[in-house]
Amino acid sequence: MRGTVLDFGNVIAFFSHARAASNLASLASAPVDSREIHAFCFGSPLDHAFERGQVSSSHFRDQVRQKFAIRATDQEFDTAFADIFQINPAVDAWLDRLKREGPLLLLSNTTPLHSDWFLRQFANSLAKFDHLVLSHAVGNRKPEAEIFHHCQKLAGLPAGQMVLVDDLEDNIAGARNQGWRGVLYHPQVALEQVLGA
Repeated sequence: MRGTVLDFGNVIAFFSHARAASNLASLASAPVDSREIHAFCFGSPLDHAFERGQVSSSHFRDQVRQKFAIRATDQEFDTAFADIFQINPAVDAWLDRLKREGPLLLLSNTTPLHSDWFLRQFANSLAKFDHLVLSHAVGNRKPEAEIFHHCQKLAGLPAGQMVLVDDLEDNIAGARNQGWRGVLYHPQVALEQVLGA
């Protein structure tokens, strides 16, 4: 029995924050460098608070609109911000096999605007997961210990039977600190590496 926990971004689906920033820049009422939007929206204190569920989608939109003079409806804003994902067919093809091996969980540091979008976009693939653990819903982010404890409790398995597949070294290290196995994902990773002891 194995509990497999997959990251979403750049594991289940590829994404482009640069595309989101460029999309938002196109909605500004005056010229703006998309790199400024990128720095404000991603990897910033605002982004981390949004991913923890500490600020609402309305607050996030308002902050970005005011900062960059963006004139857009909520729907236009959300589409520009969140329509940035493309399924990774290699990992998508693993899901049925992984589910047969034991509990299958999604674990994503994400915002409600992004997760609302990708939960609809990839509904068929994500329906194969036993649990979807979204940072904004649980109030913690990888690589914090609490979010790994939460996943392990959902899986009902000891740490030694848990594996995280993630594209970031820090997250893999966080999982290993909790006694999990970690597989650092890149496009050359094979399913056998995830299934290995």
